[in-house]
Amino acid sequence: MARRILIGTLGAFVAALVLASSALTSGAGFIALRSGDQLDVVGTPILCQVGDGAKAIACFKVDAHGPLAGSYGIGIKTTGIAAWKIDAVRKPKQVYSRKTASAQKRVKIKLGQVARLQGTTLDCAIVRSGADNETTIYCSRDDNVGPVVGSYAVLLSKSMAAVGKVKADRSTTIVWMKKH
Repeated sequence: MARRILIGTLGAFVAALVLASSALTSGAGFIALRSGDQLDVVGTPILCQVGDGAKAIACFKVDAHGPLAGSYGIGIKTTGIAAWKIDAVRKPKQVYSRKTASAQKRVKIKLGQVARLQGTTLDCAIVRSGADNETTIYCSRDDNVGPVVGSYAVLLSKSMAAVGKVKADRSTTIVWMKKH
């Protein structure tokens, strides 16, 4: 049920998705993803859905009935990023966005692993973040060194959804965040 709701809502999200950047973990190999694939972040309620011909990914906190009411979701594709708040009937409402100029499978991903959307430079890394050192999915657009300087990244953990801007040193400064 959660997968069907997430897939249905992803269609609406993909049209709203806007800008990107990415996190590479040294020595970690990529998990290749295709349109329709899902990332189930081990040890968290986070589920991500690949869409738009494998050129977009959206992540949400879910339960057996779909995205959790009151929580936030994030998404990224080659042309932008977006964030949504999930309303009381589990429908997304876009709250933030930024622009820049197949067979389905569910892939388990854990801390230290990185997944790449095939045919793109969009990557999602599972990292630790925040004061609580919480497991977080960090999705961005990469070049040969790491996140693209000046681009945006999206982050989601059990307690927050955020958008960050990639600085010249490739670190990320949070520009929008909501706790949930």
